[in-house]
Amino acid sequence: MARDKITASYTTRQGEYLSFIHDYTKLNGQPPAEADIQEHFKVSPPSIHDMILMLEKKGFIQRAPGMAPSIRLLLSPDKLPREEPASGRLCNLRECFKSRWRRVAPQTGAAI
Repeated sequence: MARDKITASYTTRQGEYLSFIHDYTKLNGQPPAEADIQEHFKVSPPSIHDMILMLEKKGFIQRAPGMAPSIRLLLSPDKLPREEPASGRLCNLRECFKSRWRRVAPQTGAAI
């Protein structure tokens, strides 16, 4: 499914999950496992699995059967919510991985 053909119509909670998947993948170089998502959102394994199935059904993510972690975000980053949710959980994620997160200027490659 082409990234530009997906219409971003998701709930606030689904947007939080999609943003987490994007940020986690960017920070760690691989997508999160369901256990990583569970730890972050502090919800039960069935809740995480149901959300992953819903996001996949809506066409926002894709998974490879039998491979973990294999969640691939199909939405382009500009279609994700970028404001911090009320819970501040994504902000905490960035703090947790602050030592690994390094912004680089696109033109020069210098750290900013």
